[in-house]
This record gives sequence, C-alpha cells and structure tokens, in this order.
Amino acid sequence: MYRMTRRDLVFFSTALAAGSALATPTWGQSRKETLRYVTGGVVNSLDPVMLGGTPESTAMSAFVYDRLVAFERKPNGPFYIFDFDRIHGELAERYEVSDDRLTYTFHLRSGAVWHDGSPVTATDVKWSLDRAVSAQTMSKAQVATGSLASPDQFTVIDDHTVQIKLAKADRLVLPNLASLYAPMFNSKLASQHAAADDPWATKWLKENTAAGGAYEIESFTAGQQVVLRRNDKWKSGARPAFPRAFVQTVPDATTRANLIERGDADVTINLQAQDMIALDKSGKAKVASIPMPTAFTALIFNTQMKPFDNKLVRQALALALPYDDMFKGAMLGLGGKLYGADWQGEPKTSAFVTHTLNLRQT
Repeated sequence: MYRMTRRDLVFFSTALAAGSALATPTWGQSRKETLRYVTGGVVNSLDPVMLGGTPESTAMSAFVYDRLVAFERKPNGPFYIFDFDRIHGELAERYEVSDDRLTYTFHLRSGAVWHDGSPVTATDVKWSLDRAVSAQTMSKAQVATGSLASPDQFTVIDDHTVQIKLAKADRLVLPNLASLYAPMFNSKLASQHAAADDPWATKWLKENTAAGGAYEIESFTAGQQVVLRRNDKWKSGARPAFPRAFVQTVPDATTRANLIERGDADVTINLQAQDMIALDKSGKAKVASIPMPTAFTALIFNTQMKPFDNKLVRQALALALPYDDMFKGAMLGLGGKLYGADWQGEPKTSAFVTHTLNLRQT
C-alpha cells in the first residue's frame, strides 16, 4: 500500500488555500487568479483510491473529494504540515466518540451539497464507507488497519447522522477516516453508472467524479493535465484563494525548475537537489523542506546473500561508511539525518523525526 502522498498534498494545499508559495511575478489579472502546479508524475485517474492510481492522482483528488474528518495543520517555517494529533470535522460538522471508544457518531454539515447541487445525506456517507471496505480499491486495506472491515459497522441514524460501531477500540479509526483513502461520494450519481460486474462504479469514476469538495474538475486529460475550478458552494472549510488551478505533468525536473524561476509555474516538488539550492539562492522562489514521516532513503543490505548474511560483515560496513560524506553527496545536505542517535529506550517524537535509526549499531 502506497501511503506517502502527504508531501504532494501539503505543497498543493498550502498554495491553494493561502496563495502561491513563490515570489509573485508580474501577471495579468487572469494569471493572478490561477495556480499552476507542475509535477513530474501523472494524474492517471480521478478515482482517489483506484488500484494502480498514482500518488499524484490521490493527492490531487483531495481537493475534489471531502472526507468526514480531516487533520489539522501546524506551521513548519513559512509553510504548513499536517498535525496528526488533532482531527477536526470536514464533511461532518462534528463527531462524538463513546466513552468505551466503540461508537463514533458523525453529524453532517447542514446545507452541504454535492457538485451537482444535490444535498449530502447520511445515505451517501454509508455508501462511501461501504465502498471503502468492499470495493477492490486502495481504501480496503487502509481502513482495515483501523478495524473498519464490514458494511454492517455503518448505520444511518437519520438524514444527517451516521454511526460507526467497532468490536474493539482502535486508535486508527479517525486517522484513517481523515486520510486520503476515505473520500465521500455522491452515491446517487455514482450508482447511476454502476453495473452488475462493477457495483461501485469503479470504471466510471476513473474518468468522472461524484464529489463535493473545494474544487470541481473542469477538464481532465489523463497523464497530462487536470484543470480545477473552485466550488464556491463548498461549506467544509475556508474558501480556497485561487478560482482555478492547473495540475500539469512536466517530467523533466530541470524544466520544472526553469518554469518556477521564470514565474511560469507556481508550485512543484521533487526537484533535483542542485536545482533547489540554486532556486533558493536566486531569491526568485521559496524552497520548503517538509518532513516526510513515512518515507526515507537508505542503504540496505540483502541479508539473504553472502557476505551480508554475516552480522559481523554488516557491522563492519556500518562502522566504516562515511555517513556525513554520503549524506552530502546524495542529498547535498538537504533532508533529515537518520543516523547517529544515542538515546536509550524509546525515543521521543522530536528525536524520532530526525534520528529514526542508529545505523552504526545495525
């Protein structure tokens, strides 16, 4: 299961919600109202959780689909990162958790509507949760980690209230519902395009949406470009700053860096380290370093083959490797170091972020 789309989402959401992350060039009025996000990857599906969907597809769709709840955010320098310790209502105006943590009750926002203007109902939420645990999508395995596995767990109380029941308490229920793998669908619209061999409309949703999020799809060319139009009827948060946004595939990292430097694009990720350093020094762009708590780069031995099946060999190499030189050579000093820890026992969260592994002791 690919889970790391947070970096894409933080970059894009920061720009959409608060304005471009870059120094503002001289634009015409229409350019000032449009965000251009260039990515090296592709958006190959509009279904947020389609098997085989790219990280860019999942991240981009976060602005098209709401979830019941969402992570709060907190400052990280001039930008923001997710605050995984705080979760607020999104499509749900509020929620309650029983004292035994076995019952979760979600109250939907009054007046919330889908992109087609139809009202959001508890039946839509029930269908969306049923799809998450039943359809062969990325959602199924993800929400199962939070003890959500059967449609029998989801009950419509009234038009605006849904309950989730658990057999045992599980601290991952809300984080999973706040993740990118628990989107809420307009069930009436999606069901119109279902079939006996496709009861969850997976084929139709690959190139169409049944959503109600902050942005609507204006146009979609798979693998090339998505044009987003702001949904001014959205009630689940503050209105995004940009009326329109383009998500465009530009495979070459140096080309993306040049577009940023010229002011022809506003946001990108995954540049080469030397390009990021050059952009930062030029003063023509703001370069953000955002933590990726679920991703890392490492040199890993194949312990199933000689000589690395020998613990003493691994320890000798671990002692001999020039860690700082490797870090500077591979990443030009960017990123957090995952070596050199010296704690005893379980590390604190702050230490874990920058010193996850003490490789010298491996």
